[in-house]
Order: sequence, then C-alpha cells, then structure tokens
Amino acid sequence: MIPQNFSFWIPSWLANSHIYAVAIINLDGVYVYTNEVFQKNFVFGKNLVGFPSVKTIHPNDAEKCMEAVQYCLKNPEKTINLELQKPHPDNLGFYLTHWEFSALKNPDDEVIGIMCVGYDITRIKQSQIDLKNSESKLRAILDSTNDSNLLISPDYKIMSFNKLAKESIKLVFGKDIQEGDNFWDYVIKGKEENFKYYFDLALEGKISSKEAEIPISENQSIWFLLSFYPVYNQDNELIGVSYNATNINAVKENAILLQKQNETLMEIARVQSHKVRGPVANILGLISILDKENLSPENLKLLEYLKKSTQDLDKIIHTIVDKTKNIE
Repeated sequence: MIPQNFSFWIPSWLANSHIYAVAIINLDGVYVYTNEVFQKNFVFGKNLVGFPSVKTIHPNDAEKCMEAVQYCLKNPEKTINLELQKPHPDNLGFYLTHWEFSALKNPDDEVIGIMCVGYDITRIKQSQIDLKNSESKLRAILDSTNDSNLLISPDYKIMSFNKLAKESIKLVFGKDIQEGDNFWDYVIKGKEENFKYYFDLALEGKISSKEAEIPISENQSIWFLLSFYPVYNQDNELIGVSYNATNINAVKENAILLQKQNETLMEIARVQSHKVRGPVANILGLISILDKENLSPENLKLLEYLKKSTQDLDKIIHTIVDKTKNIE
C-alpha cells in the first residue's frame, strides 16, 4: 500500500512549483498525490487524493490517457508527452495542457504508479493560432500582389515565398521552389555578383533597387525592378532579406517605343533644319535680288504673295525645329 503522504516521492522544487502541476496515480487509477498548482488550476481547489482519476479526464481524452498509462507500464524508463483538456474554473471552456507521464518506482525498482507533470499551454496555443492566422492574412496579401516576393535568410536559405514567386521560378528554372532551398540555385547565371552586392547592402540595413532584364526562354526576356529590403523581428534583430521582383516589361517597352519616336522626331527636325530650310532660304534670297523695276504690277503682286508664303513656311519650319529640340 502506497503511503497517503506522497510528497517525499517528489523533488521539492517540483512539489512547490508555481508553474507545474503534479499528480500521482496508483495502479488502480486513483489519485494518491496532487500538488497545489494541480488543485488550484485544474480541479478548482479540490483535494482529489483517493478519487478515481478517470472522472477528471475529458471524455475526448480518455482513450489517449489510457494508452499513455499502458505505454509507461510497458516502458518504465521512458516518458510520453500528450495534450489534454482541463475545465476552466469559470466554465468558459477548457484549458489546453501539456503533460508528461512516466512510471513511478519504489526503492525496490517496482512500478507503483504513474507520475503526471503538466502545465497550462492555452496562451501558447492561442499565440500559435494567432500567429498562424496572421501568417495566413499576410500570405493572402502577398499572393494578391503583382510582385514576386521571397524572404531569404542571411545564409541564403529560402524562408517563405508568395504564389507569384513560385510561378515565376517555375517558369524560369523549371522546378518547384521549397522553403529551405538554397537561393543560389535560383540566381541567373552571370548575375551572381550583382545579386550578392545588393543582398549584402540589405544585410547592412540598406534598401536598394535595380532594373534587370531576366531571360525566361532562349528567345524571350522580361524586365524586372528588383528590390532588396532588410527584414527585422519584433526585437529589431535582422532575420533576413525581402527580395521583390516587379514586372516592368510594359513600362520598359513603352520607354523603348517613346525613345524610337523621339529619334524619329529628331530626324524630322534634322531634315527640316538642313534639307528644307536651305531651299526656303534660297527662294527668299532670290526674291530679294530680283529686279522689281522691270516687273509688271501683276507680277509684283504675285512676287509679294510668293515672298509671304515662303516666309510663312520658314516660320513653320522654325517652330517644328524648336519643338523637337525640346524633346531632347
């Protein structure tokens, strides 16, 4: 028969803990010892010594508790971990608790019961749920953007990526990206030095961007704006680099088209300036040296019309040349 005063089986630091709940159950499944934390937090202050443990177990947890006890009896040198529900004292639901079950032996090395050590993990679990929800929301936001985004650790391991990044890497490299991959496997050949330069800037806490033409096949390439941002945790410790790639191909194509249009206009200005203004100037010069005294009044009138029309044409050419100069 195990003594009712069972505290001598428990280390004093554990028996008097303000965090860990301790309970011992004999081989009949009856409580023979509980510490203050167990009584206060999980059984509403009751002393359960002599009470069947099965009546304090949530119905959903009964089977795994029995399996844990059987495991301890068969493997007395090992422990087993499990999570159990314990009723909240305000009837607001249940605590989530983590427990370690192990066989308890007497000095003769005989198994005399099961020691259960546990603690409340409700806040930990809730934090994990909140974190997961936050990550889901952040991923939804990132997946809805038009940018490829990857989070890369300082040692170049891929920590996370959004949907567009996965699709883009699949398109360029022909393989599926995975968290934990080495990012050097996804750097375009010949661009390694450039990438490392900007990546190192981010590791120094600096933000930088550059335009780059990325080949996606033998006959096609796309322009991207590549941005590197340092990423910090809540303790302001740098944990990696956010690598963003924005497709600017349409912008680049428009810029190239605009450049071609400007070059065409400049050619027009050159033609107007040198090939058209010359003949116009010659006409005006000839008009000025004509002997007007020998012309009839009708011819003088026609000559004035010709002079005015030529001067008007010269003004138009001047205007065209001036406007195209502003394009430069």
